[in-house]
Amino acid sequence: MKRISIKKRYHHGDLRHAALAIALDILDAEGPQNLNLRAVAERAGVTPMALYRHFDDKAALMGAIAEHGFGLLRQRLGEATVAGPAEHRLAAWGVAYVLFARDHPHVYRLMYDGPPTWQDAAERAALPERPETVLGMMTAFLRAEFKAEEVDLALLTAWSFVHGLASLVIDRRITPFPPDVEALAAAAGALFAARLLAPAST
Repeated sequence: MKRISIKKRYHHGDLRHAALAIALDILDAEGPQNLNLRAVAERAGVTPMALYRHFDDKAALMGAIAEHGFGLLRQRLGEATVAGPAEHRLAAWGVAYVLFARDHPHVYRLMYDGPPTWQDAAERAALPERPETVLGMMTAFLRAEFKAEEVDLALLTAWSFVHGLASLVIDRRITPFPPDVEALAAAAGALFAARLLAPAST
């Protein structure tokens, strides 16, 4: 996962970014049970009260990490974009998605299971229209491949596939374990993408 430079950022007074970087390190290395504002403050060399100026409570910190995680996932998908047929791009995105979950399982779980900061229904409904979001990126791609009335279902189908496979991998539900995650995601993604896009290409 791309890290924020803690020393450089904090030297310039950006405590929020420094705290977020430290929280990500704790989450990746130790899991959510050891993540709290006090632990982050101690590693940042500040008092817990200093962090309360940026995060109201632990839930707010967790929400900020989850939101940042979606940004990192969006970056991964952008880096995985390939030329060629649409199914190749969709399959490559599937691999990137699953590998992100494998590499950062605690962050990934928090992104979907934690208390997000976008609980507002209107904000959630707007996500597919925002190109800088994962849903926005996927929606724009599928709109070029499907009829307008099919896009929502195609999006739900694709998301269910990658989220399901990612969850099976990080929950160690794949037998035998551990699998070659990249090879498995590539093979499953290629099969799924070919089947999903076949009706639109005929």
